[in-house]
Amino acid sequence: MSRRPRPLLPGWLAGAALALGCATAPAPGSHAAAAQEEVYPRPLDEVLEQAALLLTEQGWQVQRRGDRLGTGWRPGGSGSASGLRVEGGRVDGDHSTVVIEGVIAVSLGPSIEDRQTSTGALGPEVTAGSDRLEAPSTLGAPPPGLIALSRGREEGLEWELLQRLDPRAARALLSAEVRGRDTRVSAEVSRAECGPPLPGSDGILAARRLVLLAHLPGTREVPALVGDLVCRAATAGIHTVVGLELLSTDQGLVETYLASADTEANRAAFLAASRSFRSAAPSPASASLLELLDRLRALRDAGLPLRVFAFDEAGAAAAADRARARTIERQRRLDLDAATLVLLRWPESGVSPLAGPLSRWGLRPLPLEVRLSGGRAWTCAASSAGPACGEAAVPARPPPQGAPPPRIDLFGKPDPDGFLGAFFVGMVTPSPPPGDGGSTSRGDGVR
Repeated sequence: MSRRPRPLLPGWLAGAALALGCATAPAPGSHAAAAQEEVYPRPLDEVLEQAALLLTEQGWQVQRRGDRLGTGWRPGGSGSASGLRVEGGRVDGDHSTVVIEGVIAVSLGPSIEDRQTSTGALGPEVTAGSDRLEAPSTLGAPPPGLIALSRGREEGLEWELLQRLDPRAARALLSAEVRGRDTRVSAEVSRAECGPPLPGSDGILAARRLVLLAHLPGTREVPALVGDLVCRAATAGIHTVVGLELLSTDQGLVETYLASADTEANRAAFLAASRSFRSAAPSPASASLLELLDRLRALRDAGLPLRVFAFDEAGAAAAADRARARTIERQRRLDLDAATLVLLRWPESGVSPLAGPLSRWGLRPLPLEVRLSGGRAWTCAASSAGPACGEAAVPARPPPQGAPPPRIDLFGKPDPDGFLGAFFVGMVTPSPPPGDGGSTSRGDGVR
């Protein structure tokens, strides 16, 4: 977000603006402006408590009314007074936002200095050099004879609060600002090591976005494209986090498998212990997903910076979706400076229900929909006798442009289903679970 310019102040407000600006000068750089969009993964009471502590440490007296904080008024030059106001916002019980605003009170009549000269005092409301809260605070009316004007958001204070409450997010914003000075990403990376050219990939990887790849399970082509994306990011030195729709209860097994030697015995032991790949599961993971895990292990073994997490949940859809979203949020916040790629089942209509809470929580997900030229996939349908699985035809849904696959397209605005882009894989072929006709041969890490 670009920094919002402050309006030019007429001369009679210049002294007031200077007085407030000296106390709360904004931090330089776009990171301070970006902090204005922060959603804190904390209840609002905790955020307001820390905001009040920050203002108190800067010499302000602070009071709270509901979800707002206000300071006392400090007299300044040119018949003015200044203060601060904090507006809290409740996203939900565990997430909140905050706005810190500078406020100026100016006189349309005799200045404070003139009134002090004529009366010998500023009156009970305002005392020079103090901001006593027995005087009116910024949450109420300004001192008599003055009118209050907003000076806009105080980027410097909001940045200090972010550093205090969420240092990982602050470091990620600083890193993004440094990266923004050099948009080159992976021009030196050998494309041959990471599959065919993938137009559109560099931008989303360089931006370190949380990318939701909504796909149709049971194909070979989608996991292969994800492997190419990870390869391109990791070989360019971009720390990459991959979320796979494996049961979260298998997380320890996934980590053990990725740390193990690449042998058929280890692969068989992993498949025997993992619930995600069992053919009796309602939606078993495919052999191509196992091949993707093998490829990610090879990339990690080569010393490339990447991490994998499982986030799927069993149980009722609504509760499972909440738990899945929480896992993705937790993993994303562990490393906000990483490119986080999450592979999700393609919903019947619209974006995944996970995109809504992730967006409200300030994680700015980039939902991409799979586009394909048709083909066949391995699908499972529920029945009274258990899941009925087999190959099924997949209708074509190509993108409007005519360039060949593979590629990634970003839209200028969300499409009718809420997607912000699409990844085009061309014709798809089926990939059943390992042991149901699917290959369990190892991936080689590069293609």
